[in-house]
Amino acid sequence: MANDDRPAGLPDIEIDARGARCPLPTLKLQKALRSAPPGAVARLLADDPMALIDIPHYVAQAGAELIDVAEHEGLITALVRKPTRQNQAARRWGKRRAAQDDRSSS
Repeated sequence: MANDDRPAGLPDIEIDARGARCPLPTLKLQKALRSAPPGAVARLLADDPMALIDIPHYVAQAGAELIDVAEHEGLITALVRKPTRQNQAARRWGKRRAAQDDRSSS
């Protein structure tokens, strides 16, 4: 894990984006993950319903892991793990392989 001193089960990063509207919750998550170490877990709190759509899309694009996303009484909570360097390398390799396959099938 990114921070071995934290109690088990708690995220490394807390992002409170309540009151922020699209695209700010996603941008706050992006900024936090950019400065976090590989494998860090971030918890995002938001109350903009668009976050239920935007966060999963961003996470997929970034190659991160969406551990959980839930909405309860208007509060959206998302747990996201920043990819490790190994995961990032595998993702780049997969993209290159897919591009090669596309070129060879044309």
